[in-house]
Amino acid sequence: GKPIVKVLKIDEENDIAILEVDINGPFITLSESKPVDDTKVVLVGYPANNYIGNIILTEGRVMGLSPKNNRIVATTPAAPGNSGGGLFTIVNGEWVLVGILAEVAGTTIEGMFPAMVYHLSLSVDIDTIKKFLSVPSNPK
Repeated sequence: GKPIVKVLKIDEENDIAILEVDINGPFITLSESKPVDDTKVVLVGYPANNYIGNIILTEGRVMGLSPKNNRIVATTPAAPGNSGGGLFTIVNGEWVLVGILAEVAGTTIEGMFPAMVYHLSLSVDIDTIKKFLSVPSNPK
């Protein structure tokens, strides 16, 4: 059967959710703080899952925070299907979650020709994730 049992909570603005799942799996530690510029990070996801069908890890570095929405800007290549994937780094020898991919950077040329910038990703930062986790679930 399908592992998702139900959606427990949604933050539509940041495109993150808490799901109840019917699987036994590992858990990940949340980072204590946002990564600093030039921190090595790894993005985990399933881009083009219909074609690739496997989890893909891409490496990159933190470039800073987006002034528009305070998201982590990293040089981790991403594509549709990576959204919702974790952005990880190693702290004291342990993998920790520092963000959740929300979007691939986009641009336009003089207002025309929208294009994705696949080598730049924008992730919801760990402080926003922790705040989301600390607020009671959405009323039904």
